[in-house]
Amino acid sequence: MKKFTNHYVALEAPSGNATPQVHEFNNNPPPLVHIKKLDEYLVDRFLACHHGDNRPEFTSAVKTSDLLQLQFLVR
Repeated sequence: MKKFTNHYVALEAPSGNATPQVHEFNNNPPPLVHIKKLDEYLVDRFLACHHGDNRPEFTSAVKTSDLLQLQFLVR
């Protein structure tokens, strides 16, 4: 895989009931390896929204558990 791309992942196949880990490789200088549990990797890559509204006042408002209603105004 290293021959074809600078960014690739490897999935660990543990024996028993251990949680699989994902190893993310980046071969650009300096080479980096990030190791995450499989569930964290799936959330980060497939479920996380990286293009949404990240204004602090908005994110703090929607994190509040007593928020009764969220309204959107589209102009």
